[in-house]
Amino acid sequence: MKILDKRIFLLLASIGVGVSLLISAIAFNYELEKENQRFNHQAQTVFKEIKMAMDNLKNIDNDLASLFYTLEDIDESEFKLFTDSIIGRTPSVNLIFYMPHIERKNQEKISRQLQGQGYTGFEFRTFPENQYQPSPFQNDLFPIKYINPFSVMNSRWIGMDILTFSQVQSAVIQSTEYPKTLILSAGSENENYLYAFRALHYGRDMPDERDLNIDGVFGVLGYRIDMSRVISEASISPGSSIHVLLGETHLLGENITKDRTLLSGYVEDKTSIEFGGGVLYLSLQKSIDYLQMNIAMPAFTLIIGLLLTFLITYVTWSNAEHSRFLLHQNTTIEHEVAQKTAQLDRQSGILKKAYKEQQLVINELESFSYSVSHDLRAPLRAIDGYSQVLLDDYSDRLDDTASNYLQRVRSNAQHMGALIDALLDLSRVSRRTLNPEKTSLSKHATKIFCELKESSQSDKEYETIVGEDIIVTGDSHLLYVVLENLLSNSWKYASKSDNPIIEFNRTEIEGREVFFVRDNGVGFNMSYANKLFIPFQRLHGSEFAGDGIGLATVKRIIDRHHGSIWASSELDVGASFFFTLNEDKPGEFVIT
Repeated sequence: MKILDKRIFLLLASIGVGVSLLISAIAFNYELEKENQRFNHQAQTVFKEIKMAMDNLKNIDNDLASLFYTLEDIDESEFKLFTDSIIGRTPSVNLIFYMPHIERKNQEKISRQLQGQGYTGFEFRTFPENQYQPSPFQNDLFPIKYINPFSVMNSRWIGMDILTFSQVQSAVIQSTEYPKTLILSAGSENENYLYAFRALHYGRDMPDERDLNIDGVFGVLGYRIDMSRVISEASISPGSSIHVLLGETHLLGENITKDRTLLSGYVEDKTSIEFGGGVLYLSLQKSIDYLQMNIAMPAFTLIIGLLLTFLITYVTWSNAEHSRFLLHQNTTIEHEVAQKTAQLDRQSGILKKAYKEQQLVINELESFSYSVSHDLRAPLRAIDGYSQVLLDDYSDRLDDTASNYLQRVRSNAQHMGALIDALLDLSRVSRRTLNPEKTSLSKHATKIFCELKESSQSDKEYETIVGEDIIVTGDSHLLYVVLENLLSNSWKYASKSDNPIIEFNRTEIEGREVFFVRDNGVGFNMSYANKLFIPFQRLHGSEFAGDGIGLATVKRIIDRHHGSIWASSELDVGASFFFTLNEDKPGEFVIT
């Protein structure tokens, strides 16, 4: 009888479970259909936002292009005034820039004109090595002239030829072949940026077909769009992920799992937008956790209740002792976990504090650089410019003493500008990301000596000595800066010698590989050697030109390469500068 009772109990439990599952399945399908409808509505809303953003970009471009066609020449203030309003009302457009078409033969002339207009240090250049691609046009340049918003980081783009920017080169060229059309291009990897370019052709309405090339373009407008800011956060529900692709290039979004299990599912909606000869592919994905839906909680509770009733009745007595043992084990484990968690929280607090302090230092350094770049340069340009105006327009009213004073004012203003540039270069050395690679210091030294000989105004014949096959691991650009400073110093201070000799080589001291630069110049008093590597500290007077920043820059670069630098000298005999690299792990390199 007892056995029969157990069978009946098992039969009833099985019927209850089956009925519960059937009801749950019917409710599940109904709620799942509602969830799919909500998802499809959300997808259409998101796609509509993106399309509206791209249409808005077209309108912005047409307005800005009309400004360039209407006015013969737009200066920087007019460009900033117009683009400020665009960036203010369109957060997704975070960068707008303009590149005039310049023939390479006029490069030096235009560079001097811009420098005369107050763009101190302006020069035409290519994009950095990690973004560089040779321009296919030998006689044409499209340097970035205006950029908004203007910041310390963005200012490094000024003067760069957009045709050497590998990610967008083809888009810029394509824009010159299609009038009144925005051509899209993806940014670098791991960026959410989309670039758009529009060529400004001669002839506002419709240029002649023969002008649909680079010769028929007087400038190019560029926009950088942050795709992560195109869509409002309210449009995407939790668990959803929007993906944007330009062709086969992924611009936005992270893939979510597409696996379907008993407790989760996956839905996706796709569309595409044709824009300026390119196609944006849009995809909204969502992973659905069935346990978080309203559908199944009553049925799920009923099933769990029936199963628990059956299991508790059947196994409670046999597992009582085992449960007490597990409870004790769980208590012990929870106590240990709590201790470890508290310890990790304390360590995390220490790391957060250290991180905040480091960020404060970085922010202060960036704020200082910004202040130097903007607040100090503008007054200096004004002083220099107005002094020149006085000399040019009122020279007939000024005596020789007054003219001499104004020349001194200009000279000191320009010297102050050079000091600011040197100080900014010193600051950038500490913040620049190092790119370690095998570097030949011998080739660097040979190149620098050639440049020094070409630019030298002295009739003396310098004897230069370079050690062979000196190869190290480090940042090639920064190590070039080290040798350039040391060798140019030796060249300068050896100029008083009858037979100037400068040597770059290596030696071994106490088992360490040591590199040195040696000259037979004027030397210096060793009692002042502790001031050598301090910014603006100079051991020689105005007899030798300099800003006092070179050796400070050298020391910072050597420090970042885990090395050390020192000097020895004797007055009127010469000086030697010694430095080491990677002392912690010879032959290896650690980025700091």
